[in-house]
Amino acid sequence: MEVFILLVLMGLYIGLKVFMGGAADPIGRDKRKYKAGLRFIDNREFDKGFVYFNAMISENPRSASAWLYRGRCQQGLGNQYAAIADYTKASEIDYNVAEAFLLKAKLLLHLDELDQALEAAEKAVWHLRNNGEAYTVRGEILTKLGQNGKAVMDFRKAISLGDENANFILRNQFNLQG
Repeated sequence: MEVFILLVLMGLYIGLKVFMGGAADPIGRDKRKYKAGLRFIDNREFDKGFVYFNAMISENPRSASAWLYRGRCQQGLGNQYAAIADYTKASEIDYNVAEAFLLKAKLLLHLDELDQALEAAEKAVWHLRNNGEAYTVRGEILTKLGQNGKAVMDFRKAISLGDENANFILRNQFNLQG
């Protein structure tokens, strides 16, 4: 009888936790919380988004998502190094914000900061094992570093995960098919 009561109480606790959003991941919760600011990013109104997320960071400086989204606004405004700083801060607050590593790697690749880009891409691939874009970005960095064998392996992995950009790169840069 005691076991039955304990199971019922545990079921109620878990049900309430799920219903109240306690089981949701922090990034998912923050996407709902910052919905208004994300609209600015979606509409490419990066100046308004920057103001919004700057205010959110002032209210909650330990929000990795606010730093991540402000970084996206910074990047949209052309402030690449400020965006990198924001992505770095987001990943320092919460190491599991995989998008921060991927965005940072892509931006560093664009700026030809290849060693730092590779470090960020390695972390992105580690966090996003089933994301073809992460492998494609790392493959592009490896190509620029002259590590074509490793790059081809990354492009093939990206293709197997459904990333068509990797297929395009393999065909055009290496005359290979995925």
